[in-house]
Formats: sequence, structure tokens, C-alpha cells
Amino acid sequence: MPTANRRSTLADHQLALIWGAWAELGVSGWQRTHGDWAIDPEPLIIATAALEDEDPRLRDEALDWCVSQWRYVSRVQLKNLLREQPAGVQEAWGPFAATVSEHAGVNWPGATEGFDYQTTGKTVLDSMERPSRAWLRLRGMFGLGARTEILRFFLSGHRRATVATIAEHARYAKRVVADECDTLEKAGVLQSQQVTNRFYYRLNRSSALAEF
Repeated sequence: MPTANRRSTLADHQLALIWGAWAELGVSGWQRTHGDWAIDPEPLIIATAALEDEDPRLRDEALDWCVSQWRYVSRVQLKNLLREQPAGVQEAWGPFAATVSEHAGVNWPGATEGFDYQTTGKTVLDSMERPSRAWLRLRGMFGLGARTEILRFFLSGHRRATVATIAEHARYAKRVVADECDTLEKAGVLQSQQVTNRFYYRLNRSSALAEF
């Protein structure tokens, strides 16, 4: 019995954590709890889909956000994250992705067959100035792509890194990351430094993005 109680408490904490994160992104129905965290949307979306029917209201409000704010969600990041998930999560993901695809007119990876759903229309995503919406703001400024993920890597606190390390975190091919780093260096956003036989990139502290 104590074990069952611990599991129930853990599940409650998980739901509260996910609800609080969604509230920061404009979903209706829960107290905001992550005001100082920059929320990464793709892991949050996958974690919510994995809950399936455990909290139908959470699922429906998260779907409402995804349908109305799909422009801020990276299909590349979703696809790569899904590869790392166990079979049960991927199975739960299929109907969730299909429902978003059907209602938003997009093509999310891993979609199978959607379920009956009516958008709630309660999502309100207004200001991007909150710290919790920093990554959405970055995507609003630079779009979805490797360049944005490179900037996010450095703005997350990484001081310097090789192209290989950046590519691993950004989940893009090294060739693509190398080209984008070169472009960002020419724009004065990044600086490169050679240490022995390796090249490292870091954020140019004199650039405007250093204060992002």
C-alpha cells in the first residue's frame, strides 16, 4: 500500500509539473509554476502525449496549444526526440500527432490515426517577454532551423564548444551546423578560436544577443 501511495503522489507531481509548464506557454487552466525556466516545447509535448487519457483536460488543452501555435514547434526536433523514446511513448504519440496534423493542417512525424477532438480555443499566447517563453521568442525571431538551435545552445549557458558538440545538442548534422556557425561568425554573433588542432565557437559577448 505505501508503494501504491508513492506512485500516486509521483503521478500527481508529474501532472502538476506538466500543467504548470503548459500554463507558462499560454494554456488555460492551471497556476503558472515555471516563470524563471525557458521551456522547451518538444519534450513537453511528447511527455503530454505519453500520458494519453490520464488527464483528458490536460491533453485537450495541450492539443489546443499545438493546433494554434504549431509554427513554434520544430518537426525536426520532434522526430529526433521520438527516436529516443520507448515503444509505449511512440505508440501514444501517434494519435496525438495525427490529431494535431488534422486540425492544424500540418504533417507531424509519427502520426497514425487521430481521435475525435474539438479545439477549445482557450490558448492565449501574448507576450514573448517572459523568461519561460524565451525559446519561443527566439524561434519567432529566427524561425525554425539549425541556426536557432545553435543560438539556443549558447544562450543556455554553454561557454564554448566544437561543431560536433553543438550538433549533438542541436540535433542537426555537423555539416549543417558548421555552415550556420560560419554564417553566425560572419554576422558577429559567434566567435571562433583555435585550440591546438580544434576550432571552438563561443557567443560574442559584444553582440546584441548576448543580452537575450
